[in-house]
Amino acid sequence: MLPPIRPLLTLRVSPRAFSCSRRTFSVTTRSRQQIHDADEITFKSHISNTKDKVILVDFYEDWCPPCKVLSPLLERLEGDPSLIGAQSLDLVTIKGESVPNLALEYKIRAVPTVFAFRNGSVIGKFTGALSLPQIKSWFTTLMK
Repeated sequence: MLPPIRPLLTLRVSPRAFSCSRRTFSVTTRSRQQIHDADEITFKSHISNTKDKVILVDFYEDWCPPCKVLSPLLERLEGDPSLIGAQSLDLVTIKGESVPNLALEYKIRAVPTVFAFRNGSVIGKFTGALSLPQIKSWFTTLMK
């Protein structure tokens, strides 16, 4: 017969550990959306179905060093659009080589290339890795 199994760890919990305070939480719907590696169908449906909101579309490649610099900035802006004076914006990232039809349609010659859309139309574009102040300046000119 085997000896009884002894626990390796004994857990002792004080009654204070389970005290409950009267705290309330509110949940709001997230008004921003980030779509990574969108395909052509996802891109077109998001662009055409989003009204009165700016959508930044980042054409990038994994092997591109400037893309690796720009992508975190764009994700930061999507998380806090007030950094560039926007109230709300969405971010769509697209690997240029995976959607050659879009690359041809929008005349993508280099990566990174970022487009700004509103109500289904292109309102601006830049190519290359810009700094946060440069992106803010670009965005401000779009909103005029």
